[in-house]
Amino acid sequence: MNDTIHEKLQRIELLLNEGDYKTALKLVEAISSRELQTMNNKFTCLLLESRLRIKIGELEKARVGVEELLSLDRKEVNLLRVLDAFILKAEISWRLGNLDEGVQSVQEGEKLLVELGNEEEILVRKKDLLSQAGIIYWYMGNLDQAAVFHEQSLLISEKENDKQGIADSLNNLGLIQQSKGKFNLALEYYKRSLPIYEDLGDKDHISKILNNIGITYSLMGDQELALKNLQKSHQIKVDLNNKLDIALPTFIAMKVLLSLQFFSIILLYYILEPLYSQLQTLQEFPIFLMIQNNLFSERVLQP
Repeated sequence: MNDTIHEKLQRIELLLNEGDYKTALKLVEAISSRELQTMNNKFTCLLLESRLRIKIGELEKARVGVEELLSLDRKEVNLLRVLDAFILKAEISWRLGNLDEGVQSVQEGEKLLVELGNEEEILVRKKDLLSQAGIIYWYMGNLDQAAVFHEQSLLISEKENDKQGIADSLNNLGLIQQSKGKFNLALEYYKRSLPIYEDLGDKDHISKILNNIGITYSLMGDQELALKNLQKSHQIKVDLNNKLDIALPTFIAMKVLLSLQFFSIILLYYILEPLYSQLQTLQEFPIFLMIQNNLFSERVLQP
């Protein structure tokens, strides 16, 4: 018996949440245009595909998908899905380094929030929009305003008992404290979020937290603990096959190893050069360089 389009979309959503991005993307690509008979189904499918593209590091493809979503006739689409698209566009924008575009997407989302009201399903989206706004303002260097957004997002998550949202907000607040040089406080936030992600089985975010913990220990001068956490982060990213996210903890771990005098410069080059070559095939390489050069080189990688 063939699955209905609704069942297929539910299956894709489940696989996405489980971190099986390859299988989920194959299912999305196998859905025929004939099956997407309603605008809402088409919108949902494109939204899922864009989310998956983000997870595997295909940000430009994700952006194209979201732009297609927002070009559709909104009269035939649930406005909640349109709001989801603006939230996703905000995320793609900061990941690509387009911070002004990210702010614009947040503002468009805020307009929709006013139009939609204050029901429970709206609050979930408001929490997500606040989270994206906080990340954007963090990248812009406005740490205090970023903290306000994440604290507001955390309050909504706690009210709704949203474990994922709570963990995300704690992680983001940890990043802000790390940026302020308050490393012990940053570790407190990270270590509060890690067991929540572990309970949820969220491998992607477990890896991110371990990476953040590793960076923080490196900044505090404890390179052995830094390396331990970065190696764990790297292995999870290898399993998830996100090339961009694989590279970030790898570069940091190599610098830590250098500080411990475990590697020669020549050996380091032969390890890192293939990673650079691989990353240069990705559309996301500019944002990787921005993060590597402007953030990690100055704040993380200095021994």
